[in-house]
Parts: sequence; structure tokens; C-alpha cells
Amino acid sequence: MSEGSGRSRKGWGLVGGIGVLVVALAAYAGVAVVHTDWVPSGTTVDGVVVGGQSKAAAEQRLAAHVAAAERKPVTFTAAGRTLQITPASAGLAYDPTGALNGLTGFTLSPSALWKRYTGGPTRQLKTTVDKAKLQAAIAAASASIKGAPAPGTVKLLGGKVKVTHAQPGRGVDAASLATSIAAGWPGRTSYTATLTRQSPVLTDKTVDAFAAGPATAALSGPVTLVNGSQQVSITPAQLSEVLKTVPSGNSLKLAIIPSAMATLMSTLGAQLATPARNAKVEMNDIVPTKKVIAGENGTAVDPVKTGAALIAALQAGRRTVTASVVPQKGVTVDPSQISTTVISEFRSRYPLGAQNAARTINIKNGLSKLNGTYVAPGEQFSLLAALSPITKANGYVDAPVLQDGRDVLGTGGGLSQVSTTMYNATFFAGVQEDTHQAHSYWISRYPMGREATLSVPTIDNKWTNDTGHGIVIEARTESNYSVMRLYGTSVFSVTSTTGPQFDIKKAGVQHIKTPGCLPQPAVPGFKVTVTRVVKRGGKVVKNESLTTTYQPADLVVCG
Repeated sequence: MSEGSGRSRKGWGLVGGIGVLVVALAAYAGVAVVHTDWVPSGTTVDGVVVGGQSKAAAEQRLAAHVAAAERKPVTFTAAGRTLQITPASAGLAYDPTGALNGLTGFTLSPSALWKRYTGGPTRQLKTTVDKAKLQAAIAAASASIKGAPAPGTVKLLGGKVKVTHAQPGRGVDAASLATSIAAGWPGRTSYTATLTRQSPVLTDKTVDAFAAGPATAALSGPVTLVNGSQQVSITPAQLSEVLKTVPSGNSLKLAIIPSAMATLMSTLGAQLATPARNAKVEMNDIVPTKKVIAGENGTAVDPVKTGAALIAALQAGRRTVTASVVPQKGVTVDPSQISTTVISEFRSRYPLGAQNAARTINIKNGLSKLNGTYVAPGEQFSLLAALSPITKANGYVDAPVLQDGRDVLGTGGGLSQVSTTMYNATFFAGVQEDTHQAHSYWISRYPMGREATLSVPTIDNKWTNDTGHGIVIEARTESNYSVMRLYGTSVFSVTSTTGPQFDIKKAGVQHIKTPGCLPQPAVPGFKVTVTRVVKRGGKVVKNESLTTTYQPADLVVCG
């Protein structure tokens, strides 16, 4: 009995010991699992403490550090001036790839687990340098130094080629400074530049050859843009709006101006594709109903791909380009989001009489295309796109338009009345004004500094519905007024002031004897400042000030 009892106690002791060991091993493994994604305490990367947190949190902290460091200017002194470049745009960058490699992951190594508790390593981030980009940034920053060499340029303006020859001078030795910055950054951010006598990279011979060759060829005539059986012509003047010249080694090359190409395609593209039609709200006399006229999906010209095709065609000497077309989705309307509350209204008087009959036709036609339009929350509205194409086939007629200070006939004349009405309606609704342009010459029936013109394809009137709720546009004429009301949810309160005229300039006199002359009164030029303060819930969310410069419009005497 006593021997058997002894063996029993030994057996239980062995089992108990194994149990304790199993528990201990399980606990150890548990600790290892818990710290799989844990960066060792005390770890620093480029001076940033990232230890004692998850790998994702550490990466996020490093990303913020890199972004801040790449925004910190690098300065250099030259000719008694301090100039600067920004690393992120000058080819200087951090490479955080692999900065945390080997610091996380599952391990049962006692030494590795001990380090995760007691302290991690100190590491530095790698950096990369684009020497050519850095040198170009230095040269651009140095261009303002008095006596610095000025490169030759070829510009495309108004359908014509304009050449400016280069000027030699004393400038920053960009290659030498780039080498110093590449070796010293990011530890060093201040440098002293050396000035040397320099000749421009682009010689007059090179500039003249490019101007007489590729630049002149590009504007030698219209380019036909096609999409199947549909086609539209891009005039040399329009080409010069979307094309620019950029350095390419020791020469120049043609490139697209993305924003201008997008604007051009938003108007001309309507003749090549079938634009999506947004849903509209049926109006009961002047009040929105809950009935919706369904929208339709369509297609649109892709300005980026079409721009690339345009450059390729011009380089190959071709005058026909196939447009790149992509699907376009029409905005739908949720009837439950339609409001009958007026959040803004503006009325703009226009002149009557036989001499203004054509303008009136265009105003009424333009307003009819806007009436019932629904603008979804967060959507950007383009007036030019909504009214386009501005052609006779779309109901517009020839009427006076202001050009170089004189009234001349143009299709769609009078639509600036619609644009001005919309600008003021959205201005006092408090929504985000994205882009608009006042007339170059003040027209007395429009509010000073609060008016907007239109011009195909470059001048648009865009705004974004940032109310958080849908907006319905009512657009119509009442007597001789262009009227616009916006229906939605009132979230903004707006106050505005218009300052006095200043920097006033007298108008001159023009005697015109050519046929088609349209007489006009003299209007002085001046500047005026308009402010807008927008509040939401009593808190200022927009505080804006805009100064408009009006040129003097000469007295035009015909005959």
C-alpha cells in the first residue's frame, strides 16, 4: 500500500509538472502572438519614435514625418538673396520602404521577444534624388536674380507663334549646387550658391528652328477631331489655348495644358459624343414638384487621352485626331430630396426693344435649358456645359457680344446675363464658387464686381453644391428680368459689401467707319472690391474678398 501510494504521488507530481510547463509554454506563445505586430519599444526611425505601437500606427507616423520633411524648404543664398526650393517638387524624396522590416512578425526567440520589451534599434530613412529635376528646380528659383540668364521661349498665343530670344548673364551654377544638395540633404537644408557666367541652354538657333518648325506647323490650320461619323474642327486659335511648349533636353516640345484641354472638350465634346442628361425636376408654374424627368447616361470625350492623341498627331504631321470617348453617367434625383424652400433668388434686368430682340432670344433659350435642373449634394455645376453647344442648331442666334471693348455680333450674345444671374443666385446661397470671370468692361446693368461672363471654350461659371442637400434651379424670365431661384435646404447665411470705385481710368474715343459698327457709350475703367461672409450655425465658414479690375470702354462713334 505504502509503495503504491508513493508511485501515485510521483505520477501526479510528473503530470502536474508537465501541466505547469504546458501552461507556461502556452503563456509564452500567447505573449509572442500578442506582440506579433508590435514594434519594439524605444525604436526610432530618422529620429521619430515609433516603438511600442502597432506596425500600422508606426507606418502612419513615419508617413506624416516624411510628408512634413518633404515640404520643408531647402534654402540657398545667391547675389545677396535667399532663395528656396521645396524637396517634394525638386526631386528630393524619402524612401520609407523597408524601414520597419524585421521589427515585427511572429517569433518564439527569447532574445527577440526580450528586445520588444526592453528596446529597439535606431534606424535612418533612405533618400532618393532626381538630379535633373533638382537642377531644374534650382534654375527656376534662380531666374529672378537680376542679370540671370533668361531662356528663349516659344509661346502660342491667339493662333500665332511668339518668339522671345534668350539672354545670357550671371546665374547660379545649378549643376554644382545640385550636387551639394544631393550630398547634404536632409541633414543640411541651407547652402551658398556660386554665380557663373552662363549662356542659355536653348540657343536662338534652336528656339527659331522650333518656332519655324513644329510650332508653326501645329497652328498651320484647323485640326479635325473625329468620333465615328461625328467630327468637329479645332481652330488654330483654340489650339493655341490648349498647347504649350516645354523644355526637352536641349530643345523644346509641344505639350497639352490639361485644364484648358478639359474646358475645350467640355464644350466641343458635346458635338462628338452624346452627353449624359441629368434628371430634371418638373416645375409646377414656379415651384418644384416631386415629379422627376428621368435622366440618361451618355458618353463624353476623355480630355487626357484625346490630348495625348492630339500631340501625337501634330508630331506626325497629321491634322485628323480620333477622340477618346468614355461612358458618362447622368445624375439621378431622389424625389424625397426635392425641397420647395427658396434658399436664394436673384433678378437681373435686361434691355428691351428691337435692337435687343436677339439677345432676349438667347437669354430665354439659355434659361429654359437650366429650369428644373437638379444639382446633387457635392456636385459641381458647369454653366457652360449646361448651355452647350452654343450653336444655332441648339436654338441660339447672333447678338451683340463684348469683344476688346466693342460690341460685335456673335452666336449666343446675351448669355452673360444668364451667367450673371446664376452667379448672384449662388453667391447669396452661400455655396462654393469655383470659377467665374467678370467682364473686362463694366456693364452698368450688372452689379459691380458681382457679375460673370461666358466664352466658349475657356471662360466658364462653375460652383459646387456644398450645402449637403440637393438644389433645384428655377430659371425663367419675368417681364424684362432674368430670374433665378434656388430651392433646397437653407444652411448658410450670407452678408456682402461692395466697396467704392478706385484707381479710376478715363475712356477714349473710337471713330469706326467699317460696316457692322455698333455704337456704344463711354464707360470709365476702375477697380472695386466685393466681400462675402458665409456663416453656418452662426460660425463663419467662408470669408472672401475679390477685387475686380474693369478696363475703360471707349466711346464708339460709327460712320
